[in-house]
Amino acid sequence: MLPFRNFKYPNQALRQNQTFPLFDSGPVSDKAIFIEPTSNHFDLATARGAPSAEKLPPTAPQTILLYAKTQKLSISSNHPTGFMNRTTWSPQSSPELPLISLPRSDWDKNQLVPYVPTTPGNETWVDIIINNLDDGAHPFHLHGHSFYVLATHRSEHGWGSYNPYSNTAGQPRPELNLENPVKKDTVSVPRRGYAIIRFKADNVGIWMLHCHVLFHQASGMAMGIQVGGEEVHEEVNTAARSLCRNRT
Repeated sequence: MLPFRNFKYPNQALRQNQTFPLFDSGPVSDKAIFIEPTSNHFDLATARGAPSAEKLPPTAPQTILLYAKTQKLSISSNHPTGFMNRTTWSPQSSPELPLISLPRSDWDKNQLVPYVPTTPGNETWVDIIINNLDDGAHPFHLHGHSFYVLATHRSEHGWGSYNPYSNTAGQPRPELNLENPVKKDTVSVPRRGYAIIRFKADNVGIWMLHCHVLFHQASGMAMGIQVGGEEVHEEVNTAARSLCRNRT
């Protein structure tokens, strides 16, 4: 988003590249704040994390492959609509209850929620490959977990999507950083590129993954990930339904 697209008022905070001075800890005078910026540039795409005692496995037992896209379709009156794997999210329509209180057979067509089974006492790691098919970056945020950014890629020419299950000739396999990746809860997925993130599925529940540009989320660029529990969760069903109805 360009800095002047804010009701035609300039907003420097909307620039993709920010420049600001860095200071050592301690008091900073007003005079020091207005020093001339240096030419040093820190590229977040090449950032590396601090050493961690948590060792990442060579591979994750489960991979979730996603494609994010904004489209204007005549069936939607040409309103910009966000999609995740051809699904555009909106709240559960009927019955209007949280998904955790309903069996999957009652979920409507707007709920894209992959299931991640977990085993008590064993670590469950999940890779998520987010392909961005738009011409602008999308900052994706995962609720309930932090994740490691193993790789990102931005295509300068053509499409830069990555599908580990494709046999497309010439498709380069990304080099995953398993030694010192950055740990985050939001990652910017580059335009016409991808990000590969890995998280430890140790927090049971249904967690939202969405673009953190809120009007993109509201347009449907969001989904859920169910970690642990039973995929149908009938045991939770009766109690959760009763609790949710009592609070509405």
